[in-house]
Amino acid sequence: MSEFISYMSLSAVLKQAGHEVAVFVDSGGQSERMQEQLRGFEPDLIGFSLMTASVAWALEQAGRIKRWFDGPIIVGGVHAHIDPEFIRHPQIDIQCIGEGEYVLRDLADCLSRGDAYDHLPGLSVKRNGQVIVNPAAAELIELDQLPYLDQELYAELPYFRERRSLVFKLGRGCPFRCAFCANAVDLDLFGPRYVRKMSPQRAIAEIEHAVARHQPREVRLHDENLWNSNAWLREFLQLYKARVNLPYAAAFRFGPIQEADVRLLGEAGKAYLIFAVECADEEERRSVLNKQVSNAHIVQAAEWLRRYNVTFCATALFGLPGETVAARVRDLAFYRRLGAGFVSTAFISYLPGAAISTQPAVRDALLDGVGFGKSFHREMSLDLPERLQLTNLKKVYNVMVRYPAMQRPLLWLTRFPIPVLFDLIFLVNYYFGFDLNKVGARQALKLLWRYGLSEMSWLNSRAAKSRRRDALASESSS
Repeated sequence: MSEFISYMSLSAVLKQAGHEVAVFVDSGGQSERMQEQLRGFEPDLIGFSLMTASVAWALEQAGRIKRWFDGPIIVGGVHAHIDPEFIRHPQIDIQCIGEGEYVLRDLADCLSRGDAYDHLPGLSVKRNGQVIVNPAAAELIELDQLPYLDQELYAELPYFRERRSLVFKLGRGCPFRCAFCANAVDLDLFGPRYVRKMSPQRAIAEIEHAVARHQPREVRLHDENLWNSNAWLREFLQLYKARVNLPYAAAFRFGPIQEADVRLLGEAGKAYLIFAVECADEEERRSVLNKQVSNAHIVQAAEWLRRYNVTFCATALFGLPGETVAARVRDLAFYRRLGAGFVSTAFISYLPGAAISTQPAVRDALLDGVGFGKSFHREMSLDLPERLQLTNLKKVYNVMVRYPAMQRPLLWLTRFPIPVLFDLIFLVNYYFGFDLNKVGARQALKLLWRYGLSEMSWLNSRAAKSRRRDALASESSS
């Protein structure tokens, strides 16, 4: 679970304009409690920032909200860009396509004055059973002019209060067109100008201000890539080292990086980088995922990271078209060669609008009835011959990379349908391997007990089916 940066930015702009804002989280399946808290807030406007993985949940919650709330419900976010017709769902009244800070502020201003809002640029609005689609906002937001993120928005929620870290986003967009990623949709909508960063000075000023106020143990930078240009990175890291110098987590950017830049990454603070390898087969990475990065470049970058004591996590996607157990077992040697501190596995989601979803090998194998759960760790979307074993293998993959002696017994076990065993191995491994960089052992145990168990597929299979059934029933009855 992580804070939604979009909510924090929207909240900052709304509060600056004098509006009251609160966030409500369905943690550990406590949707009844969330609904009660939301109702007690007595809102005038309710919004959902949509990712495809949260669509079924959002529609379910919006349908329940409509039973007691007669104000508008607005959606925005990545999935709103992918599906501009999402407003056709009866639970939804307004859809924002594009950057939402100033659009939402103008909408809230109209609501507070009792004015009409169906003319606002950037919004699609229902009126008298018809959908009014307004043109997009004329200009992209100047990031340096935005107020600082609302770091207080999540502060009173137990999960976030206990983490002792702060999140930031220093830019928007990604210049690459990976076939599985929704960033390509934003590039198509807004063009290359959408990919931009705030100035290093503005970025450091915000981080410095929040650190002084909240005294975190670490900083998490949630950009798709930490940097777009090496010059920006060098200036930012020099300022970060001089004025912040806390442990930080960020996403590594493959490309024309130099060894001197990696040295700066290590010197700026104790770094933890997400190293988006995705798979070990270079041809598969290029042709299926459209990620034009060679194995040689990945190995070289990993060597530099280790040399300058930069901890990194390598990613591995499961559920790719044509995937076999034998191929994933062969890949273990490549991941061991990288020497990552953790191998983070996820089932790939075949997003509507993503290039990979149009590939014949994907269309032919895509399972009916497999939606997008709130987690990327529960189930595989493709009907592959070795689906059961690959599903289990994904959950123990990091253990097999880190401990070669465990490879044979774990590989043998993956042939059997024991979801509770593999879910437990994955969760313990995740919270004590990956998330331990953010919390201590005692806190990791608390998080595992309180939140991690909600990710277990054998506990969630019935709940997921029930959510989909209720969401469909809500639509048909509206």
